[in-house]
Amino acid sequence: MSLPAITAEESFRGMLRATESIKATLDVVMHRHVVTTEEDEVQLPLRAEDTRILAVVAHKDDRHDFEQGSIFICIPANHDKTTQDLDVERIIPLLPDFSTTLAQTKQSMFHHGHVKRTSHKVVSGFSLTIHPGNTLLDLEFDLEPASFFTQDVKALRLFVKECRELTITE
Repeated sequence: MSLPAITAEESFRGMLRATESIKATLDVVMHRHVVTTEEDEVQLPLRAEDTRILAVVAHKDDRHDFEQGSIFICIPANHDKTTQDLDVERIIPLLPDFSTTLAQTKQSMFHHGHVKRTSHKVVSGFSLTIHPGNTLLDLEFDLEPASFFTQDVKALRLFVKECRELTITE
């Protein structure tokens, strides 16, 4: 008898405190870019090892009746069907100048066949770029944007909606 698969949401729950809740998760593949000249940038094909799981997490402060949001960017530690261990790569607070950019796109993906051949497959989906804000952090440098690709339109809509609702307003 096989064990039931653990979802990304169940894996995130194990990392969170009692005052935190998951508002949305999104399976994505991280964009990789190579700068070829000072002005040109080439987007490399997506690979399975670039898989990430994003989560919008809300922290509730009951004493002050305040809810604050963050995006957790996690890497699946393994691709086992029964476990979904996640390593946190980055946490982005939803600050006033936080924003997202969406674009419909076609993306080349590496496809590993059964006979040790690697080919490219072009798929349609959406590019999501997360632009972290740094207004409240008073950093002397800009936080780097993070770009991802997804084909899950329904989860993407919910993800963006929850980010908007939890973004701190000044």
